[in-house]
Amino acid sequence: MTHEINNNAVDNDISFNKIEGKRGCLGVITLHRAKAHNALSLAMCIAIYQQLLCWQVDDDIKAVWLESSIDKVFCSGGDIKQLYLNKDSLEESLRFFQYEYALNELIFHYPKPFISMWNGIAMGGGLGISQHGHFRLATKKLIWAMPEVSIGFFPDIGAGYFFSRLQNHMGLYLGLTGHRVGFEDALELGLATHTVAENDMASIKQALVDCDWTDNGAESVTDVLASFQRKPATGLLQQHATAIEKCFSYDSIEQCLTILKQTNELQPWGQEVAGHIRSQCLLSIAITFQHIKRSTHFTFLQVMQQDRRICRYFLDQPCLYEG
Repeated sequence: MTHEINNNAVDNDISFNKIEGKRGCLGVITLHRAKAHNALSLAMCIAIYQQLLCWQVDDDIKAVWLESSIDKVFCSGGDIKQLYLNKDSLEESLRFFQYEYALNELIFHYPKPFISMWNGIAMGGGLGISQHGHFRLATKKLIWAMPEVSIGFFPDIGAGYFFSRLQNHMGLYLGLTGHRVGFEDALELGLATHTVAENDMASIKQALVDCDWTDNGAESVTDVLASFQRKPATGLLQQHATAIEKCFSYDSIEQCLTILKQTNELQPWGQEVAGHIRSQCLLSIAITFQHIKRSTHFTFLQVMQQDRRICRYFLDQPCLYEG
């Protein structure tokens, strides 16, 4: 049985449901903001935050499932259009990031299994509400990216934490280029925990509802998801893994760009990557490079504190509003 939870604050942008199973309930969050590709508004962030707090202390809720009702779109990120409209109201912009970052932290520390279903675009703030959860399921439609350097911003939402922990300096590459990752590479890099077939999505959710929950909810979810795992072929990004490790191992962005441009065996790929990085907001590139490097030594909460400071700085910079 499904019980819909009313939340008038976000109109038709999001819905919350409590689906009853044999030995517990699955809390389901569904994003519906089709016209904005599920871009997160302040009201949506507040609503998700408050609902997660309620479910956290609800003994009937055994796990949380986050999904989109829109084909090929999970969540495109924060509402950049609204951020631009608020450019003369620093207080409103800060309020959005305050709740968005608080939501990121809540999901990172959430005590119950948190499962996100990536069946399309998952970018920016959309990763903030999913990447930090316990389980990330990806289908062939996944387009994963943190493209903030292209809009005069930086990879926030705690991205410095997971970027700095990817092997072979892959996080620096992804953060500085905004490279779009498919489901194969997402699994290989550990960004996704499972790759599944799109036509299995409803069955996975139902299997979780019917789960015979043990004292360890994460083990119960792991057992269910294992039966739906589909091993993909090797991703396209892996063919450049050795080159990425070599070029992004230096202590300055200029050194990285020089190696990319001057290493003969990397061409034409090296010059294309260097040119792409150069075409982004240079302030964003410089700050992103240092932020990811330093985050290697930070806890998640320390990374989030850095995000708050850097975000506050960018809100005063024209590049954020000029794109």
